[in-house]
This record gives sequence, C-alpha cells and structure tokens, in this order.
Amino acid sequence: MERILLTTGGTGGHIFPALAVAEEILRRNPKAMILFMGSLYGPEADIVAKAGFDFVGLPVRGVIGRGMRGAIAAVGMVRGIVQAMRVIRKVRPQYVLGFGGYASFAGVLAARLCHVPAALHEQNAVPGKSNRILSKLVDTVFLSLPDANGAFPPAKVELVGNPVRAAIKELYAHADAENAQAVGACACSGLDVVDADEDRRRAAAADRRAPRAGDRRSGEAPDRRQSNTPYPLEKDRRVAGATPRRHPHTADRRNIAVSDRRLEAARRVLLGHSLSVVRHNTEVATPPHAQALPNETRQRVKNLRLLVMGGSLGARAINDSIVAALPQLARVGVEIWHQTGLAEYERIRALYRETGAERVRVEAFIDDMRAAYVWADLAVSRAGGSSLAELTVAGVPALLVPFPFATHDHQLHNARSLEKAGGAVVLEQKGIVPPTGSNQALVDAILALATDEARLRLMGERCRAVARPEAAAAIVDSVERACTACRQL
Repeated sequence: MERILLTTGGTGGHIFPALAVAEEILRRNPKAMILFMGSLYGPEADIVAKAGFDFVGLPVRGVIGRGMRGAIAAVGMVRGIVQAMRVIRKVRPQYVLGFGGYASFAGVLAARLCHVPAALHEQNAVPGKSNRILSKLVDTVFLSLPDANGAFPPAKVELVGNPVRAAIKELYAHADAENAQAVGACACSGLDVVDADEDRRRAAAADRRAPRAGDRRSGEAPDRRQSNTPYPLEKDRRVAGATPRRHPHTADRRNIAVSDRRLEAARRVLLGHSLSVVRHNTEVATPPHAQALPNETRQRVKNLRLLVMGGSLGARAINDSIVAALPQLARVGVEIWHQTGLAEYERIRALYRETGAERVRVEAFIDDMRAAYVWADLAVSRAGGSSLAELTVAGVPALLVPFPFATHDHQLHNARSLEKAGGAVVLEQKGIVPPTGSNQALVDAILALATDEARLRLMGERCRAVARPEAAAAIVDSVERACTACRQL
C-alpha cells in the first residue's frame, strides 16, 4: 500500500473511522501517501487538516430530500464527480475507500469510472441510499453491524466493526487509572469554558508558526480550523488570579435555597409523613424529582462523572434536557463534561452561567476523546455508528437518545443493538422533550444508573464484549490483499 485515497465527510461519525484506517496504514507503511477527499462544506477539511493529512474538497452536498435545493446539489454532485476523476487520474491511487454519506459518493463513483478498485464501509445498522447504490459497483462492503436487512450483496460483505482511533483503542487493552485520576482532578472544577477557548487559540497559533512533528502537510499551511472556532475571549468575564483549569464559583444562592426547601419537603415524604403540594387550592402529587435521596445513595451519585455528547455537530434536544436537569443533578453532586456542538456552544454556555454551574466543563468539540472516555462513568449520547464504536471500545455505559430524523431511523436501530447487548439504555427523544415528554425521564434514568454501581459495571463489561477494536486492522488487511492481487495481474 503506497497510495490510498479515503473519501468521507458530512459528520465526524464518517470522518473518524477513516482517520483510524489512515493511522493503521501509516503504522504499517510510514511512507504511504494518503489523500482524503470530501465536501467543501462539511467539517472534514478542518478535522483532516488537524490530523495532518492532505485533503481535497469537492462542491458536493446532499441531494435526496432537499426539494428545489436538491436540484442545485445534483449539479454540484456532477461537478464533484468530474473533479474527483481529475484528482484520481493525477494521483493514481491503488485503492479507494469510501466511508459513507453524500460526501464520499463522488469519490467512490469517480474511482470506478477510472477503473480503480474501491470498497465501502457502512457503519450503521440501516445503510443510506448512497452506500446502497455504490455497493453494486465496489469490490467489498465492510460492515460495522450485521446486515440484517440484506441490503448488500452477500458475496461482497465483510463484517469487521467500526474503526476507532488508536488512542481510543488503547483503552480496550488496559485501564488507565493514573490518567483517569489526572483528568478527573481538572476536568470539572468550575465552568471551564473561557480558558479552554484560549488553549485552542494558542494551539492554532503554534500550528501556523510550525507544523507539528509527524505532520503530513508539506511546508506551512493555513490553519483551516480557525473558521470553526470563532469563540470570543470574554476577557471581561475573567477574574484576576483564576487558574487555567479552575474558575470562580458563580452559584445562585436563591436556587440553592429553593432546592434545599424542596429536598427537605421530599425528605419528610421518605420518612413517612404525608405531604402534598397545594397550589390554587388544587392538590397535586409530589413530583418524582422532588424526592430526596438517602445519604448513602447520594454519596454514590456524587461521584458520578457524566459525559454529554450529541455527536460532532451537537444535539439541541440533549443540550436543553441536560441544562434543564442541571439543578437536580448538581444538587446531588454529579459532574458534567458537555460537548455542545459549535452551533449550540454560546447558547448553552450562557445557560450554564445563568444556572450558576460549578462542576461543569463545556466545550463545542472535545478534541481529546480518549481523556473524556477515561474520565466518564456514564455517557448521554446520540447513537451514531462512530459514537457507539468508541463507547464500546472504551467500555463506557450509555444512555442513548437517537436522532429521530436520521435516514431510515438508523440511529434507533444502532441504539437498540447495543441495548440488546446490555451496554446501553435507550431513551427516545420524544420521551424527554416537550410536549410529548419531559426531561425528568432523562434525570430519572441518570440517577437510576448512578445509584446502581453493579449495573454500571456490568454495562461497561457488556460494551467491551461487543466491541471490535481491531476493525481498522481488518479493513487494512483486506486492502493489502487487494493491492497485492492487483500488482500480480
């Protein structure tokens, strides 16, 4: 393997498996030329550049389900296919790997038109239209989950799992207790948002001055990440003497007083006193969230570290539910590390500040997911293929809230597969957001798991039992065999 083209994009869920395969290729052949190809309009350019690989952007967008805009996107797709063919003829890759989504469609189709061997990777339980169409043209289809629907030709299918990056794969081999202690000491000592942004700027400035060791880019290149991190410094919010990882507490004393009164009232219920909440002369049963936790149970909850992530683009429903649940979670001492997504970052950060959050770390995008998984006891997450692959390899139990508008509802199918294996609990979005549901369902699920250490431990073990940490190696093995066969022809 000397020249490989990986085509991917749209979301981090498509990009990170491709990066994992690229890492494995370079591990075997450090001199290999790896080129990424994707959309000009997605996050792939920034993520790939940050990983140190070369990237070619195409003017492609999703076509299906966009109405009149779909017609314009179709024209862009044709242009993208033509551009991809030019790149392939110039680079002459030995093999092309597509990782799903509209962003990879042009690259894989162009490869077949140029008579270059190609393969697909499908990460979800239910494949999208792009991969269904391309599966008839490629040589191999790699699957993360069994093809229960028979969407692909059986002769082409290889069940390998979903590749995860090497840093995360290491978590499967051994538990890094020292790293967990170090990360836990600094991750949530306050509303850690301002200095996290400052660290991003310093890292970006260093990248512009000199490429990092092992950087695949030749010479100095513009840091394309800057377009995705337009965070204001908010120097006026800083307090003199605040350390980079510890910020002044800004708790709202009135909220604490209200919570104390509710907790005391609920304690009386648990002690056997009859209590009801009377409003406007109407008797209403005490809501479940007003019930207090016994001291020993509260201590177990207090040690819980909750990782919240809605995928690389964020999830508004999850973000709002967690913020709404914060008074209850904070009252029992749950620590939160929250990835909001870029579009939601400023809004959610402002909401946390209004609630006086203390044990929360808020980031638009978590660069070091390995540290996040080591730190976490429980995750609240969407159910994209890459997220589930990383959670299972890291052995982190999860409350999964599938994106209800995903194509063919594939996230729900993904989530059910892990729930069936015993590594997750599924909460449908309609059950945690108004008007059909309430965030109290999410709170109850979090506290139920937080107070059951044995179940959390068992869920972590079940996650590891279904993990496939060697997925990247299996894909590269197949590509190597294909490249060897082509040389022998």
